[in-house]
Amino acid sequence: MKRILILLTSICFYFNSIASEPLQKEDFSAEFKKLNTLEAIVNANPALTIDSVIKEQPQLLKDLGINNEVKSSIGGDDPMKPAGFPAFWWGFCLGIWGILIVYLITDNDKAALNKTVKGCITAVVVYGGITALSYLIIFITALSSTAY
Repeated sequence: MKRILILLTSICFYFNSIASEPLQKEDFSAEFKKLNTLEAIVNANPALTIDSVIKEQPQLLKDLGINNEVKSSIGGDDPMKPAGFPAFWWGFCLGIWGILIVYLITDNDKAALNKTVKGCITAVVVYGGITALSYLIIFITALSSTAY
């Protein structure tokens, strides 16, 4: 049986090595040259913004394939949705860690922190209620099944 398993395993490895394509090295040097050119321009002009680069030299960004319409999901527009999730759920799901994460992401936004703390308190109440109900059911079941 061992010989059959070893034979089947070696056949599988053999066909897997034939079937897979060899790794192909891509040449990224041309794209890095374009990126280095953009970096040199930005370093030479510290007051330069992405909007001014788009207006003055759009070919730099076009060749790099940078999409200027993409916004970061961490620093979103809505302060009540750090990293795309409502602040309440950060506190409800992650508790104290959620409060810390929202504090760091939103840079001490009081309204978002307030919602996160409310979420954490709600989670504690819900968890405590479920736990108390479970113990109550166990206690009642134990009393009713006790034989005298």
